[in-house]
Amino acid sequence: MTRLSAAILATLCLAVPASAQVLPGFAGNWEGDGTLTRAGEPAQTFRCRLRIVPLELREAQFVGRCVTAQGSQSVNYTLTESPDGALVATDRRPLPDTRPAELTGTASIGQLRFSDESGAGVTLIRAGETLRFEIAGEDEAGRVRGAAVLQLRD
Repeated sequence: MTRLSAAILATLCLAVPASAQVLPGFAGNWEGDGTLTRAGEPAQTFRCRLRIVPLELREAQFVGRCVTAQGSQSVNYTLTESPDGALVATDRRPLPDTRPAELTGTASIGQLRFSDESGAGVTLIRAGETLRFEIAGEDEAGRVRGAAVLQLRD
């Protein structure tokens, strides 16, 4: 290889991002159901609708709502992906809440994971037209865990 060829190859390598963008692979409207368990209570069905919309380069809006027989919970985060796979989820809800304003995690092909310092958070795993949505955390009664299988609706 000549010096010119090596210089061109090095320049091309520098122009390519360090990693592919992961967030666009999760875009869409998702809906489905699963099981939620809370400390001291029987397992219950929960239904979720999530929407992930790409915004700018390496950024997406993650909006959703899950309901159970006992109530509902909504989320609204801006997800920001770094070239190294780091992920930051910034809460965009207008009302005060006990949840942290920012969660951190990782973005890799087929999986997003973000949580707070205690480990409470969200995991999204995409396989084709299916999205596995997992939540983990604690409330006043103790441990809360949920997993739902969502289908792409458009």
